[in-house]
Amino acid sequence: NFTFFQSGNSTLARTTPVPAFTYLNYLAYYIRYDVNAPLHNPNQAYPLGPTPNWYWATYDTTLEQTAIFGELNFDFTENFTITAGGRWYKVEEDRLTRIGSLMQGDFPDINTDLVFANNTAKSLETGFLPKASIEYRMTPQHMAYFTFSEGFRSGGGNAARRDSIFANEFSSYSSDLIINHELGVKTEWFDRTLQVNLAGYHMKWEGIQIQIEDPDPFIFQLGFVNFPQAKIDGFEMDTHWVPTDQWDLGGTLTYNKARISRTESLSDVSAVKGTPLPLTPDWKASLWIEYTFAMEIFGGEPYARFDFSHTGESVNSLGGVEATVGENPPKTQHAYDVGDLSFGLTADMWEASLYIDNVWDERGEVFFNNRWGRERLSVNQPRMFGFTFKRRFN
Repeated sequence: NFTFFQSGNSTLARTTPVPAFTYLNYLAYYIRYDVNAPLHNPNQAYPLGPTPNWYWATYDTTLEQTAIFGELNFDFTENFTITAGGRWYKVEEDRLTRIGSLMQGDFPDINTDLVFANNTAKSLETGFLPKASIEYRMTPQHMAYFTFSEGFRSGGGNAARRDSIFANEFSSYSSDLIINHELGVKTEWFDRTLQVNLAGYHMKWEGIQIQIEDPDPFIFQLGFVNFPQAKIDGFEMDTHWVPTDQWDLGGTLTYNKARISRTESLSDVSAVKGTPLPLTPDWKASLWIEYTFAMEIFGGEPYARFDFSHTGESVNSLGGVEATVGENPPKTQHAYDVGDLSFGLTADMWEASLYIDNVWDERGEVFFNNRWGRERLSVNQPRMFGFTFKRRFN
């Protein structure tokens, strides 16, 4: 068995069989035209001429959305309010996919090129999303609330190769749905110099849109399915304190426990209960401190500010579910901390500042991408120095 890989004008041959190579009809092409091919035969029957364009694809999506939404607020008392509302929606999508190989001209042509996908997938979906909340104001500075709401991400169609499960059994996928329950308080203290807000929530994520690979090893095709289910439990807090005219301090803290909520299987892939959702750290936090000096320089007030952010540990993919070439396991993205520093002048009509972003030049692991077998790491922006100037006009 011979397989060939082309890069620029060079062609390499090796003895590892790759079913997709024969499926795309590359093998016969190189036997016909490549004089260095081990099985080169210029008389090999082949319908197309030589070309440097070995793969092409066209994606054309038409999306039409219609929605009617509104809400009603009713004040039972001066301190007690109920809100009810909803959204009716209709989402229609047509998705055309044409995929082929060995393109003969400057643009894809299904009459002259090798085409192994030329399909249109259609999706039509309607639904209703409710919302309800209760708000109680204990004092003008203290308020508690409870909210129930639903949100969705529209579905669509999988226009895929004709023999794929995504052109047949899973030709379309539905919207996924978030059902949210949230309880919180918003408060102000000490003559409104300190603000503290707290919220806890429980979310249920149904029919998650996940990309998987066709289980047939001879058909490399990706598509979306609704699978699996997840729960997200967490809380968030934000504070803002202005103890004097010169000091300004604040911070946020967020905790999320985002996990697959039950074990499920679909088309040879499994989602195990307790698996963490990707790109969702359990902990995130931020803090800022700003001091304004009681003086004037060039007509502006000088200030200094420091911002700090913490991003906790996360994983890059949903274990055993999302499609990866080479079946790479999920990888841990380690926690990282970033600090930003700035010094500036603020006046009525202008503002100027010098800044250093990422002071200690942290290389945070934002995303490990092993989609195509060779791992690539995306990191945060490195240390950066800069100057900004803003001018306001009446």
